[in-house]
Amino acid sequence: MLLGAFVALVVPASANQIFYFSGTCTDCNSGNPSDPATGTLVLTDNGATLSTSDFVSFTYNGTDLLAPFTISAGDPSIGVSGSIPSILPGPADVIISNSVWQFESDSLGNWSIGNVSLGDFGSASTWSDTAVPEPNTIFMLGAPLLALAFFRLRMRKAAQ
Repeated sequence: MLLGAFVALVVPASANQIFYFSGTCTDCNSGNPSDPATGTLVLTDNGATLSTSDFVSFTYNGTDLLAPFTISAGDPSIGVSGSIPSILPGPADVIISNSVWQFESDSLGNWSIGNVSLGDFGSASTWSDTAVPEPNTIFMLGAPLLALAFFRLRMRKAAQ
């Protein structure tokens, strides 16, 4: 009981989930899969269904057509919708926009990005995520091992 209260006070409930976008830019000078357009999406949860409340940031690393940019949660005109599949890497249906930029990646792997006057269209896009365990998971797996080591040491001292 006391251990459960300690866990709730010490370990945060969840961590941000990070997803990586990589896509072939068909309008870029290289148009080469070994030189992809890339981006990073940060969400506050597992990202199954996206909404503005889950959104932390999206960073696009740029191509020869579009300079790099970042859309952050603090932007008052932010719009976020779509979903990321439970099995990654693979295509995802994601739309992120603000008053200047719109990023769209569909579930077929096609994507577009740009502002009102310039579009950058691509294909063969994939999303992947990080495999970082949450602090709760690490603690829940490690606490019994620490307790076992403590009791073994205590028994060893008592036997002496």
